Amino acid sequence: MQGRERPIYQQIADDLRQSIQKGIYQPGSRIPTEAQLSQRFGVNRHTLRRAIALLQMEGLVRSDQGRGTFVASHPIRYPIGKRMRYGQTLASQGRKPTSQRLRLTEVSADSSLAEALEIPIGDRVAVLERLGIADEEPISVSTQHFPVSRFPDILERLPHGIQSISAFFQQFYGCDHLRRRTVVSARTI
Repeated sequence: MQGRERPIYQQIADDLRQSIQKGIYQPGSRIPTEAQLSQRFGVNRHTLRRAIALLQMEGLVRSDQGRGTFVASHPIRYPIGKRMRYGQTLASQGRKPTSQRLRLTEVSADSSLAEALEIPIGDRVAVLERLGIADEEPISVSTQHFPVSRFPDILERLPHGIQSISAFFQQFYGCDHLRRRTVVSARTI
């Protein structure tokens, strides 16, 4: 097997990867069409699609049905832990973090919510749902639960444009908060 050359689709992927890394194709920009790339590399579309699939698996590109293949944004690293702060984590990576409140409501704690918050079943719980945004691009939806018995008037006090839950709790309740549990799910859109 000495001197065996890499498969052509891997060589094409290498070439495109280098172009992305050098900034020839910027995040969010469309790379040339399959027809253009097939002609450029002198291969059929099946070979080209294997190269693109490889780059998709690496998270470097994304294909939008009917629109083309685009360079993916640089991935956001978001470690999960009790002391992680959304804004600080994004800002440390050179991102501009913002959020938008989607919903603020009150519910009665069912058994699982009561257990998680260590409150009696039926106690009132404030539920805050927010859209997380980085550099003006939506990246997440989060749901947070706060026991109303521990944070009186939270529904009235939570400002619509709140950016930092930590700063809010410090200002209005003189305390900090920790994540008790984090559940992450993902889907492509």
